[in-house]
Amino acid sequence: MDIISSKIAKVVLAITVIVNIIILLGFLLSITAGFNGLNIGLENLQGVLTFLAILPITALSVVWLIKGLKLSNFRHYIIYFLIIVVMLATAPRLISHFTPYGWIREIVRSDTLRYAEDGEHMYRIELINMFQRNSSARIYIRHNEEEEGRNIPLDIPTREIQTLSTRTTFFSWGRLVPTGTGGQYILLFPASLPGEVPLYTSGFVFEAQFLVDVQTETATRIYWVP
Repeated sequence: MDIISSKIAKVVLAITVIVNIIILLGFLLSITAGFNGLNIGLENLQGVLTFLAILPITALSVVWLIKGLKLSNFRHYIIYFLIIVVMLATAPRLISHFTPYGWIREIVRSDTLRYAEDGEHMYRIELINMFQRNSSARIYIRHNEEEEGRNIPLDIPTREIQTLSTRTTFFSWGRLVPTGTGGQYILLFPASLPGEVPLYTSGFVFEAQFLVDVQTETATRIYWVP
């Protein structure tokens, strides 16, 4: 019984399996942000269930191809076409959950953009890819006469932050005060300002001070309460 030749059937199945494996890997990278953290929210639950359902079918297809695909009876053809249809039908659902955020593109959370106390620079604290292994922190700072700002890394133990508080109105995680030397500031945590929202690391309020040099684009931690 030859509806299609075994050679053609094997090529079609092999192409479908390869494409499906690429889609599965893409979904896995998306949901783990490049293996930096697991992101299974309600919006991804359907995709996760689809992934778990299609994974054994893909594995069985690979085994079938390795052992040598044989379509010797009607039942084999039914299984063959079902596998093809299922993998092709679930592909768009998995692709719809692809996202570059958290691994290719950054997920940025920040406090309110505001002026430093001398009025010369605007700044905000930015936390990148929070609750992932590739999380980090920086200060965005821009002179009020310039259009483009600078991103200066901050040595904040972001992986120790379990929860993150924000507000829809003005709020601040840190406070930038001038030192009296041009282009140098002290960044204070906590901010001790109206609208302050402290950062918590390992359950405690994060207390630290950084010497921020705008010209050299560096931030040196000069005080820290572990």
